[in-house]
Amino acid sequence: MRRQLVHSLTLAVVLLAAARIAAAQTCVTIDQDHDMLAPRDRTAALIVLKTQFQLAGEHVVDTGCTETYVVTHVKLGRTITVTMTGSKGTREGKAIDVDDLEPIYNQMIRSFLTGKPVGTFGVIDRGNVSAAQNIPERRVQSDAFWYARLGSGAVFADSVLGTPSIGFGYRAEFDTFGVDFSFLNGLTRTSTSYYTSDASVTGGSYLKLEGLYFANPRSNRTPYYGGGLSWGAMDVFQNSRSWNGNGMQAELTAGYEIGRAASVRLFMQTDAILPFYNATSTAYSYQRQSNGTYTSLVSVDHRYTPTLLLSIGVGWQRGRN
Repeated sequence: MRRQLVHSLTLAVVLLAAARIAAAQTCVTIDQDHDMLAPRDRTAALIVLKTQFQLAGEHVVDTGCTETYVVTHVKLGRTITVTMTGSKGTREGKAIDVDDLEPIYNQMIRSFLTGKPVGTFGVIDRGNVSAAQNIPERRVQSDAFWYARLGSGAVFADSVLGTPSIGFGYRAEFDTFGVDFSFLNGLTRTSTSYYTSDASVTGGSYLKLEGLYFANPRSNRTPYYGGGLSWGAMDVFQNSRSWNGNGMQAELTAGYEIGRAASVRLFMQTDAILPFYNATSTAYSYQRQSNGTYTSLVSVDHRYTPTLLLSIGVGWQRGRN
């Protein structure tokens, strides 16, 4: 009984594997009657096309196929219009010369497999943008951009004080690493009255320089992490007493960026500001002596005031670099 069960399970696994392989047989051909590429270019294009299908996980064969894709290239000047037809419909794209065909093939195959249109965020990434799609040069434009962000923060003093935050900056990004320079990263919360227990906060990072690391360097969206230094100040008023200080600060950043293949992008970011200084409060009081005179007393208190920020930012670039 055990041997029969083992043999049955083995046979079932083999048949299932064979069925999956048979179901994934893909044929790729070029329409010889309507294609306008030169014979040598047509041969090279077919090899590149089959390679792209294989990289996408498809099993490419010459005979016995269950899925067939037919490709046609129509040439007008240097521009080549590529049409690919299969059982799931037709996809079309444009290439500038034969050197630009590979990224177009890649997008078309992804479009067939995902069901999303060619050139959309679900199909395009930083590695398959074609030269035709890069006019103006979208990738160069999106690699360096100005940004603005809004959010909220928490200053840890005597107690946790919530406050709105704002910031501006300039970011230059490569595939894996980036440099971020920002300024006027401010926190402001106004007290209602000097004599109440309400609190006010003024401060932030006025100049900041950071290095960033992108976890998915060639993707259109990626988490990122980084750190750097800043110069800033903090002025906190709470319980009728004021603490203030300024100096160098350590900065830690974690975020998620969307739209890295476009000229406009969105990011969500968390920042921790860790000052290298303590905020100081000086209080003066007067004590009456037995002879009727007053003696002034000075008390100095120190507070460490780290800050945590959560913000949403939009980056953009105008013109071309």
